[in-house]
Amino acid sequence: LAGSPVKFDDSGDGLARYDILNYQRHLNSSGYHYRKVGRWFNYLQLDPSYLVFENNNTATPTSACSLPCEVGMIKKQQGDTCCWICDKCEEYEFVYDEFTCKDCGPGYWPYEDKLSCYALELQYMRWNTPYAFVPAAFSCLGILVTFAVIVLFIKHNDTPLVRASGRELSYMLLFGILLCYLNTFALLAKPTTEICITQRFGIGVGFSIIYGALLTKTNRISRIFDSASKSAQRPSYISPKSQVMITCSLIAIQIILTLVWMIVEPPGTRFHYPTRNQ
Repeated sequence: LAGSPVKFDDSGDGLARYDILNYQRHLNSSGYHYRKVGRWFNYLQLDPSYLVFENNNTATPTSACSLPCEVGMIKKQQGDTCCWICDKCEEYEFVYDEFTCKDCGPGYWPYEDKLSCYALELQYMRWNTPYAFVPAAFSCLGILVTFAVIVLFIKHNDTPLVRASGRELSYMLLFGILLCYLNTFALLAKPTTEICITQRFGIGVGFSIIYGALLTKTNRISRIFDSASKSAQRPSYISPKSQVMITCSLIAIQIILTLVWMIVEPPGTRFHYPTRNQ
């Protein structure tokens, strides 16, 4: 009757037939009208060249509830499970999955794409910085001067002046000074367990040698002058051997205390992480 074919599906129902209309503005007027741009009859027949959208734009607009999130962002679902908003992860977080950000953890930082994390570079005293170079230069100078004095003492070892100065204690004093200068390099080196042990022993023992030798030498001179004003008898424990033994006893106290310290609090490296606002 209509002059067009009629078709049925497997269930005996007639196939749907639709005309696709596009609401467009008249070319030469301000009015609008519907223009047929295609049809549906078992399959789509559409002529995109006839389509006109907002502001006479012929490009097909995107029809989506939510657009894909950019790199480094996660989805936060709203009421509809098919729709979401995109949210950025924190500076210290990476994208664990499309819905979750995870903290990289202490000592790690996310890459630019926020897909994974990398270990931060360790911060410690570097040899090429002024804070290390200047103390190291002064220590080198002090070591050279100390060695020069030791050479002079050895060269004039049997002269009355060197013997009167307390030759044995003077050598111990010079050794302590040399050890203190060498400790500078242990303090500036990259922290390790071995370096920590060296620092504890070197600093404590170095200064105990210096102060032990000075204390013993000062006490010897004081006792000699004090005894001379009272009697002609020679004071006890003023021989070079006795003086060295007294100094070694004072140094041994420091060594014992350092060993106890190492047992109570074993040396080792510790990581100190900056706070989030740093």
